[in-house]
Amino acid sequence: MEFTTQINHTEKYDVVVVGGGVAGFTAAIAAARAGAKTALIEDLAALGGILTTGGNPEIGIFYAYYKQAISGIGWELCKRLENKGFAKIPDFSTVDTRRGGSPSNVKVNRAMCEAEMNTMCIQAGVDLYFHTKVVSAQTSGGYITSVIAAEKCGLVAFFADVFIDCTGDGDVAYLCGAQMHESDELQPGTFGFSFECKNINELDEKELRAQFNKRKEIGSIRHGDYWPEYHATMKGFLRAGGNNANHIVMDSSNAKGATKAEIEGRNAMERLLLFAKDNADISVYPPASYTAPRETRRIVCDYTVTEEDFVTGRLFEDSLSYSYYNMDLHRSTNKDGSMPFEECADYRLPDGVVPTVPLSAMTVKGFNNLLTAGRCISANRAVMGGFRVKSSCMGMGQAVGVTAALTKNRNVRQTDINKIKATLKEQGAIVPDKSIFNQAL
Repeated sequence: MEFTTQINHTEKYDVVVVGGGVAGFTAAIAAARAGAKTALIEDLAALGGILTTGGNPEIGIFYAYYKQAISGIGWELCKRLENKGFAKIPDFSTVDTRRGGSPSNVKVNRAMCEAEMNTMCIQAGVDLYFHTKVVSAQTSGGYITSVIAAEKCGLVAFFADVFIDCTGDGDVAYLCGAQMHESDELQPGTFGFSFECKNINELDEKELRAQFNKRKEIGSIRHGDYWPEYHATMKGFLRAGGNNANHIVMDSSNAKGATKAEIEGRNAMERLLLFAKDNADISVYPPASYTAPRETRRIVCDYTVTEEDFVTGRLFEDSLSYSYYNMDLHRSTNKDGSMPFEECADYRLPDGVVPTVPLSAMTVKGFNNLLTAGRCISANRAVMGGFRVKSSCMGMGQAVGVTAALTKNRNVRQTDINKIKATLKEQGAIVPDKSIFNQAL
C-alpha cells in the first residue's frame, strides 16, 4: 500500500545535525561557531541523550595519564556546570584514569545539564527542533538533498549543504541507503534509575545477599536485573543507588525492538526497587526517559578503524580527536552469570597510548555531504566498545561540526584538513599530535 502526505513547510540551512546527544550537541555548536547556519533536530524533549534523558549523568574520560586528551565544547559544558555548582570534576592530577570507572568521570546534574546545553546552543546561534523525528531522506547522485521529519503538526523538509548523523543508531545513513556494518550480537542496554539508601550502614551484606538469591530462585529477580551481581556487593548496589545496574537485551534500530526494551527495562527496575524497598530505607527519584542502548548500527565510512589502530594509538593524517577508553564489551547471553561483563585483556590500552579518530571514519561511504559522529561511526565492533563513551563522542562531534561548516561545494572530502585542524584548535579542541601522546604512525 502506498501512502503519501504533503510537506507542511521547508527549512534551509548550511548544516543540519540530526540527533541531540553529546555528539550532536557539540557538532551543532561547532558548526555554528564556525559560521554555518545550523539546525539541530532531536526527537525527544531535551538534549544530552544518554547523558541526560538516558539516565547516565557521567562523562568519561577527558584525561589520559594525567594529561588532558579531550577538551573543546564538551569540556566547556563541564566547566560551565561546575561553575554553577552542578558538576563534579575529578582532580585529574591525582586520578589514575587507566583504571576507568566512576572515579575518572565528570558527574553532572541531569536537569541542569539539559538547561546548559540549550543555553550553549542558543548562544551559538543553533536553531533547535525538539519533538521532531527524521523519517525519510531524499538523495540524488551521491548527495542528500533533504531529510523529512515528522513534527507535531505534520511533515517538514530540511534542506542543507551538509548533513550530520548523530543519531547513535545511524538512522539518517540507513534511511539514505548507506551500507552498514553487521553484528551477530549486540551489547545489552541499560535502563537508568536512581534512589537513595538512607540506612546503608545499618545493613548486613550476608542477609542482603541471601534475600537477593531467594528472589532469584523464585523468579522475582531475573538474570540481568543486576548485572554486576557476581563481582559486586549488594551494599554496593544500594550505595550506588541503581546507577547502571541492569542489562537489557535490545535492538533499538527498530520500533518493535525499542518498545520491547522499554518494557523490559522498567520491569527490571521494578523488581530491583521492590527488593531495595523491602530490605532498606530508600527514596526513589525519577528514572531515565528511555532504555539506553550501547550498540546498534555502525555506518560504513571511507575507513574502518581496526583493533590494531586502536591499541597502537595510530596517528592518521586526518586524525581529528582522541578517544581514551578501553574496548569494553558488555554481554548478557551467558545465563549462568559467569561473565556478565567482559573487557578482554587483549583490548586494554598499553600505557602511554591514546587512540585517535580519523575524519575518514566519519565520512559516510557513497555520500559526499553526509558526516557522522558518535557510536555509529565506522569502526570494528570491539573498537566501537571504546569509541562509544561520551567524551569521545563529544570530540568526534566537534570535529565533524567544524568540517561541515568549512565544506565548500557540498563535498566534505574536499575540505582542507589543515584548516579543519586549525579551526578546532581555535575552538579549544585538542587535535592529535605525535608530541602529545605515544602515537604509532
